[in-house]
Amino acid sequence: MKYFSINELTKTSTGMPITVTSGYRSENVNKAVGGVATSQHTKGEAADFEKYHKMRKIDKIIIHCSATPEGRAVTVTDINKWHREKGYNGIGYHYVIGLNGEVCKGRDINLIGAHTQGQNSNSIGICYVGGCDKSMKAKDTRTASQKVALLNLVKDLKKQFPTATIHGHNEFAAKACPSFDVKLWIKENKL
Repeated sequence: MKYFSINELTKTSTGMPITVTSGYRSENVNKAVGGVATSQHTKGEAADFEKYHKMRKIDKIIIHCSATPEGRAVTVTDINKWHREKGYNGIGYHYVIGLNGEVCKGRDINLIGAHTQGQNSNSIGICYVGGCDKSMKAKDTRTASQKVALLNLVKDLKKQFPTATIHGHNEFAAKACPSFDVKLWIKENKL
């Protein structure tokens, strides 16, 4: 299994850059922790890891916002810290989209997320930075770059998981998150 450094870059199939982080990684199938990555696993752990990957069925892509003020830069490291302070064992989202449209990887896509109560086991969580105005009221603050990146990321994920449905966090919780109408966005973009 390969681990990536916090600054290593890769690209999605559409050419959008993804910053891959190691803020959340798996030591084995049953225990996931953050920290410094190791490069050695036993054959048993590798077999367990492969079995785990085959068992996770993705049927939802859930879009979130970071619930931070418009224009405030937030990183994967920031969100990882916030989630750890809440008692999670690492960032709960699988992807975070920065203000400049950079798509950053959070939790490994093959690991169960911690982003939507009751929906984590079979979903992928995407979070864009923003979602609030300066007075912390819900507002669609997505920049033009974030809009393009979100659309490209969702299209890439739909290629990987063609039966997955797309949702806003607010469909599963009494929240404004992601601060825009995902159902309308799906129709407008023919997803």
